[in-house]
Amino acid sequence: MGLHTNWHKTKIQNIGIGYAPRTVHIYNQAVETVSRFTYLGSDIDSDGNSYPEIHRRQQRLSLSIKLRIYTSLLQWVVSYGCETWTMCKVDCDRIQSFHMQALRRSLGIRWYDKVSNAVVNERTKLPDRQTSFIIWSHLSPTGEHTCFAGTATVNRSPHRHSWKCPPGCPRTNWLQQVEENIGLSVGAARIAGQDRSMWRTL
Repeated sequence: MGLHTNWHKTKIQNIGIGYAPRTVHIYNQAVETVSRFTYLGSDIDSDGNSYPEIHRRQQRLSLSIKLRIYTSLLQWVVSYGCETWTMCKVDCDRIQSFHMQALRRSLGIRWYDKVSNAVVNERTKLPDRQTSFIIWSHLSPTGEHTCFAGTATVNRSPHRHSWKCPPGCPRTNWLQQVEENIGLSVGAARIAGQDRSMWRTL
């Protein structure tokens, strides 16, 4: 048929239990013995493990694809239901830590590389604060009716005279969190939410 075997591209491999086979000579050509071989685009390891193949494909993902996966999937999973969160500094720092770890893993940066967060943000072109995404969710026009339609009430306990305030500053409630994020009172935000052009400027 006029077909010939390319012995330079032909390899011998043992997969699974057993010793590696010896090199074979055919027509004065040495057929090399290997422990890894790429066949039809897939890496086949002699141990039968899939880790080399998975690792090889992860290395082939571009930075833009990694960042798109992070912003479209992981970011939404981490911040699911954040419209009802009342954030404090410890929570913001924890979310920010996860955000920077995800960006560093996307860039392949290790802790011993001594790369600052400013350099990471410059290379990824993403906001430097993950909490800004949560603040945007608080102020999203799609949730305007849920955010500002209700009013806050305080339960009047008949035994309130025996209750004492805990030490420290009082905790910020959800409405106060929204007012802090938007810079307006709840009443002014409700009015601004009725005008889409005004809401976009905010």
